[in-house]
Amino acid sequence: MVYLVYLLALIFIVLGFLFGVSVGWKCVHGRNAVGNLMIAPGDENEQPYIFLDLTTSIEYLESSEYVVLKVKPLETREKQSV
Repeated sequence: MVYLVYLLALIFIVLGFLFGVSVGWKCVHGRNAVGNLMIAPGDENEQPYIFLDLTTSIEYLESSEYVVLKVKPLETREKQSV
């Protein structure tokens, strides 16, 4: 019975640690993002197009050693028949 209590306590400690790490990771990296890297599918047989949408100044990027970008894939529009 005592081992069961220790096992449950260990499980709750590990789950609490993982939850704390995941919330902390989201807060730190979500807040430090300097913009969006948007990826649009290319035309037939072409590479995808990549666009950079910055939310900070260029001077901040030049002074930083590392930056975080959020990646957002863009949806394609359906071709309209004429």
